[in-house]
Formats: sequence, structure tokens, C-alpha cells
Amino acid sequence: MMKKRIVSFSLVLLIVSMLIPFGAAAAGKMTIKAGSVKASLKPGDTVKVPVSFADNPTYEYGYVRASWDESALVLKSVEYTKLAPMQSSAAPITSKGNYKVSFGDMMTYEPFKGDGTAFTLVFTIADGAKAGTYPINLSESEVYDFDINDIPSETKNGEVTLSGSGASSDKTDKTDKKDKTESSNNTNKSDSKNGSSSNQSSQSPDKQQPVKDGRLNVETGSVTAESKKGEEVRLPVSFSQNTGYAYGYLDFTWDKSAFKLKDVEYTKLAPALGGVQKSDGSAKISFGSQNGLMTGTGTAFTLVFETTDKVQAKSYTVKLSGSEIYDSDINLLHTSVADGEIVLTKDGKASEKSNNGGNSSNSCAGGHSWDSGKVVKAPTCTEQGERRFTCRNNPEHTKTEAIPATGHKLRKAKDENGKPCYECEVCGARFADSTERIQIGAPKDGNTTDKKTDATVSQPDDPSGKSGSLIPLWITLMVLSAAGFAAAAVIGKRRKTGKEE
Repeated sequence: MMKKRIVSFSLVLLIVSMLIPFGAAAAGKMTIKAGSVKASLKPGDTVKVPVSFADNPTYEYGYVRASWDESALVLKSVEYTKLAPMQSSAAPITSKGNYKVSFGDMMTYEPFKGDGTAFTLVFTIADGAKAGTYPINLSESEVYDFDINDIPSETKNGEVTLSGSGASSDKTDKTDKKDKTESSNNTNKSDSKNGSSSNQSSQSPDKQQPVKDGRLNVETGSVTAESKKGEEVRLPVSFSQNTGYAYGYLDFTWDKSAFKLKDVEYTKLAPALGGVQKSDGSAKISFGSQNGLMTGTGTAFTLVFETTDKVQAKSYTVKLSGSEIYDSDINLLHTSVADGEIVLTKDGKASEKSNNGGNSSNSCAGGHSWDSGKVVKAPTCTEQGERRFTCRNNPEHTKTEAIPATGHKLRKAKDENGKPCYECEVCGARFADSTERIQIGAPKDGNTTDKKTDATVSQPDDPSGKSGSLIPLWITLMVLSAAGFAAAAVIGKRRKTGKEE
């Protein structure tokens, strides 16, 4: 009886140990491969290069960078599939010669599984392209599973072969030669007049490179209007200290009983991109460009409100409640925001008893003369602070200004399981990578919520974060199985010997 039990136990262990390697093998290295296509050399024609997945163990979201020769090919769009849908945070196609493709969905509850075409890179043949073979290089692949574990992946390059003689017409060649001649003459004139000034050339927007540790300050204005129904109130939103951005989102909230958002008037500094998602008392405004990094300062857009029949003569805050602004590589910029203010009065002028400062010289005899201010709320890594100013002419008059959030100061670190991560030196918050998109550890005060699940994401016991951690368990089970069979063999031999005696 004892022998049968040991054999049964050993068989169970053996079956389990055999199943585990198959599960581990299913989570092997994923391959992201670009296809190879051929096309006739006709400038302006479309060329589609498929990118496929193989050995996909199921994933949640990921990224891969594609690069190519911009003198021959111009990326116009990316056609996604159900296997690899476009991420909501995907950047507009702004940089020439390379693009970081964002696929999957970091908020999904159903992982993406299967192999096949994931997305297609849609190019047009550039003017002046020549016959030849042009590589489509894939690199910097990052793929994550549902638990934000890195899935091992590899990339394989593709190519576009252009054949024919339609690269450029005689007219184009002559124009190019003329342009080059004129450019050369102008350069020579510039050299003779200004010495070495020919080395100083301005860079067009679509040639600009993302600024590392980029920054953008967003400020909402303050206006005064009459407190009557149907009054139009125009509140400007401006950018300052702009190192260059590609696209972004800003969330605003206000008193819905007093105001209704009628329109958003965009400018060249922040053109419309994706429209406005609005409801009573809030709006998410999308902006940016497909043609390069946007630089400059000034008014970005204007919020056009209309007062309701419940509006009162008092001060209202228009809160800039959230911001996400990216460069062309989908890196979050360090963004500081400041709330706005709408002061409503009976005659459209700020009252002398107003406690809001205001911009009108009538609000204080002789005008306001503000002191240097006092910090009433210190800023943190993620939340802005407040500084209060007091008028020297009338101490009853005060105003507050936002102090920009300091932003995280990240350093490379390891979590409690030894897995690489990034940690803020100030508050201790941890992130999966330097972009701060996925928070994996709360700060020391525990006040920051996770961007993925609104809760701190627990780390797996596997220090490597990969399925290879199952190997020690598999080996242990195999050893136990072998020991069980050996014990069964010994018992069987002893019983047989006893019978013979």
C-alpha cells in the first residue's frame, strides 16, 4: 500500500513539473518583425510596410521605435489592428526619420494574444528618392504584461526596395541645382560680410529634437466681468518657459452653476488636436501639432464661457486640475500649472473690498502695491503650492499665486525584489521607467495614487519579472519526483527480499 501511495505522489509531481516548463515556454521571447516590400520609384506613391508579432505570450501594452531614410521615405500614418491597437498616449507623427509606435492598452483587463500583423507603417516615396534598398529598422522595444513585468522581446528589421527611374524629373533636378546655386551664393555673401556666420543656420520646427528634461508652464488668466445672465467671459490660458512640446491635454473645472463653456479658441501656439471633451463644469482640452515641436510663449487658447441665471457677484476659480504634455518621443514634460479667476461684479469692475487683488487700478486707491509674498502652502513633487501677497496700501487686499510643483527627481534604483526601477530622491515614489507613466510604489507620505489602477501596483515575487523564475520550482519538483520513485524502488526491493527469505 505504501509503495502505491509513493508512486502516485511521484506521478503527480512529475506531471506538474512537466506542465510548468510548457507554461514557461509560452512566455518566451516575443519577436517584432518589419516586413520587406518592393515598389516602383514614383514620388508621392504610397508604400505600406507591415510589422508583425510572433511568439506573443499575451501582452498588455508596449512600444517600439521605427527608423528609416527620410530622403527616400516619409511616414504619413500608422494603421493599427486589433492585435495592437493604438495607445491613447500615442504621439502625433512629428519627427522625420524615426517614430516611437505605442500599441496596446495599459488600462485593459483583457491581454492581447495571438500572432500576425500588429500594425502597418504607411510611407510615401519622397521627392528626389533614388532607386535602391532602404532598411526599416526596429529598435528599443518595450513590451509589458498585465502585472507590468517586462516581456523579453527582440526586433527584426525589414526593408523597402525602390526600382525604376522616376526618382526625379529634369525639371526637379534643375530646380534643385538652382536652389543649391542660390544657397551657395547667399552663403558666400554671408561669409564675406559676417565672417563665419554661415555656420549659424536656423532649425525648422520639424527638424527640432526633443528636449531632455523639457518643461512647460501653463497659466490661466484672471478677468473681471458683469454678473448678469448671458454675459460672455473670455479667459486666456498662456504658456511660458516652453522648451518645446508635441501634444498634450489640460483638464479644467469650474462652478457649473455659474458658467457654461461655449467654445475654445485655439492659436498657432496650441492648435486643436483631438478636440474638446466637455461636460457640465469640466473639460479636457487636447492640443498639439503633426508638424514638429511647438515652441514659443504667449496665449495658447482662450476659454469662452457664458454666465447662467444663477451667477452671483463674487469671485470664481477656474481650476487647472490636470495636465499631460509630451514631446515627440512620448516623454512627459515637467509641467507647472496655475489656476485662473473670474471676478463678477455688478458694474464689471473689481470692488475695492475685493479680496482677490485684481488687475484694475480702481480696486485700490493709488493702485495695488504687493509685498514679496508669503508661502502658505509648500509645493511637492506632484502638487503646486501657494504664495499669498498682501497690498501695502490696503492690507485687506490679498491675492494668491500658484507655486509650480517641483517634479520628481528620479534616480535608478531597485525595488524590494531586486527589480530595476526609478525612485524619486525627494518623496520616494517609484516608477517602472523614467517617463513616470507607470507608478509602482507610493511616496513616503502615501498620498500619490497609481496612474494605472488608482492603487499602488504590487510587485511580483519574481525578482527578474520574467517567467524564467519558474525554473527553480520546476527543478525542485523534478528532484522530489525522482526521490519518490527511488523510495518506491527501495521499498519494493526490500519487500521482495523479505519474501525470498
